[in-house]
Amino acid sequence: MVMRLADFDLNLLLAFEALLAERSVTRAARRLGIGQPATSAALARLRVLLNDRLFLRAPDGMRPTPRAVEIAPGIAAALAELRRTLAPVARFDPAVTTRRFALASTDYTSLVLLPAVAAAMARAAPEARLQVLGYAKDDVPALLAGGTLDAALGVFPDPPGSAVATPLFAETFVGVARAAHPAVVDGAMSLPAFCTAAHVLVTTRRDRVGEIDAVLAAQGRARRIALTVPHMLALLAVVAQSDLVGTVPARVAARLAPAMGLAVFRLPVAVATWRVTMLWPAAARDDQAAAWFRGVVRAAAALEATLPDQSGGTATQPVPLRE
Repeated sequence: MVMRLADFDLNLLLAFEALLAERSVTRAARRLGIGQPATSAALARLRVLLNDRLFLRAPDGMRPTPRAVEIAPGIAAALAELRRTLAPVARFDPAVTTRRFALASTDYTSLVLLPAVAAAMARAAPEARLQVLGYAKDDVPALLAGGTLDAALGVFPDPPGSAVATPLFAETFVGVARAAHPAVVDGAMSLPAFCTAAHVLVTTRRDRVGEIDAVLAAQGRARRIALTVPHMLALLAVVAQSDLVGTVPARVAARLAPAMGLAVFRLPVAVATWRVTMLWPAAARDDQAAAWFRGVVRAAAALEATLPDQSGGTATQPVPLRE
């Protein structure tokens, strides 16, 4: 008889395992939780399929034949692997995890969210490691698809199809200038003064155009970009010691302008709010550790549910936090 894998079922392999361990049909049946006739039938089936007696009667019990000894390690390994595969997934416990979490973040999202994220992780997962990485937006799809990142924070108007986008909160721009800047009057700057002033622009794409420029162009106006920098902190430091002005997210101004002696003013053009989003790989949907980490980020973002306005107050801007 030609042995075919399709002729076997899992119960035959379990019977072989029990017979090898117990060296008795009676004890093997007890181990398997079935009757002795069923165990004897399984042994008979195995003998036919493998064309060998497999177990012979002996004074001290049933003794395996050389063929049984030969195949025993392979069967044991196969059953062990199957048990590992089918075992319930251990529930993720942040209190004991040593996992490294990788988060791509800009200087802005790091300033706004990282303090709360780091504090929450220190409390709940003291042995976990968090790596925050800078990024170019064009690289994010490949980083997420390659499993390099657990999440990426930023503004992603066209997220890749392989990623899930979770909205975090709304944001808007405000203007900043040095304290006592002559063009800032009662927390505002006129449109002509705004266009005439020398501006600092934050850009990581080596261009000289921002969202404000598109709004001005629609009105037939333009501003003068005197300096471009890749870092928002550099913009604030330059503005604090010059007559240059800049535009920054409202949350940055709320956190840093008072300490740096900067005046915050309402922009003289209407700029739409924009959404800060968390991108994460769809393949990680069932990863308990990654899901927990995303929850930490969402909880930090929930603290930002109110949007600072340009006069120091707050305006509620609820954003649903869901995956």
